[in-house]
Amino acid sequence: MLDDEQSLFNLSDPRVLFQVAFNCIMKRSGIISDELLIRRHNYRRTAEMNWHELKEESDIKDLLERFGYFHDGCLREMHMWTETYVDEDLSMSVPGKLDTNVKMLFQRQYSNPSAIELLFESVTGIHIIPTPENYDSIIRDATILKCNHNFYWADDSNFHPAKGMENSVSWIAAKKLKWREANDWMGKQNRYGDNE
Repeated sequence: MLDDEQSLFNLSDPRVLFQVAFNCIMKRSGIISDELLIRRHNYRRTAEMNWHELKEESDIKDLLERFGYFHDGCLREMHMWTETYVDEDLSMSVPGKLDTNVKMLFQRQYSNPSAIELLFESVTGIHIIPTPENYDSIIRDATILKCNHNFYWADDSNFHPAKGMENSVSWIAAKKLKWREANDWMGKQNRYGDNE
């Protein structure tokens, strides 16, 4: 179990090392299951990781350079939700504002970081195209830009909303964009939900 835990955590931090040892003892004694350990890890990770909000062009440039313009990367998962809902008494809550949000998990074949999450808040547009049969889903070079008070992400570095929205490009636009590293979210395991 310790070898598995080491791949999930940075063991140079003494607090993390203590938590890994504690988890191993709990697991070996039968007090806690692998599933619960993973859920606890994912909860802590979500609660502890700080989001970095993009505000200036320098923030965008820093993220693109840090993540290598998404080169040799892939969109692993996407989760979309709204603040509109129907309550148990069947009444509907409608916020009356842009209430659509999207999280996207990207992985790439380089380290530092090897995976990131993007959080789009107040989404104004989205156009995601599935990869056609007999093609790969590898991102060659993506872009992030700010235009007309919207942040855009697109899987084509030549994308610009002023050129018109191309049907062959996946893109998303939102009023706010945040990101955080997700290096411990590599591999094929779904992080935003099960396949079923």
